[in-house]
Amino acid sequence: MSQASSIASMAQRLAQSLGVAFGAYALQISSLAQGHADIVTADFAPAFGAVALLSAASLFFHAALLPGAGAEVVGTRQGQVAAGRPAQADRNVALTATPRPRRGSSRRSCLRGIRR
Repeated sequence: MSQASSIASMAQRLAQSLGVAFGAYALQISSLAQGHADIVTADFAPAFGAVALLSAASLFFHAALLPGAGAEVVGTRQGQVAAGRPAQADRNVALTATPRPRRGSSRRSCLRGIRR
């Protein structure tokens, strides 16, 4: 499980680095498009607009997800988010209501383990 956390952490760091690089590149393009030799305050508004459009593009990917796609992450099941009940309580009820099969339920199988 720690490997998955490491990969997710690395992916987040990489995405942050790419976002910073995209913002710097958008700032440079904005400066060149406006004909400035150096970066001035007027170059920041178009660069922020480009970064905002890139961020807004993620809505198309998130819109394709099912409504309960992240329910396991926050600890709820689909349909329980509106009710506000945690899924763990329902799991505990389900575990106590369902009898588990017992190993060696007969008396002979219990005695075999003692005799050895």
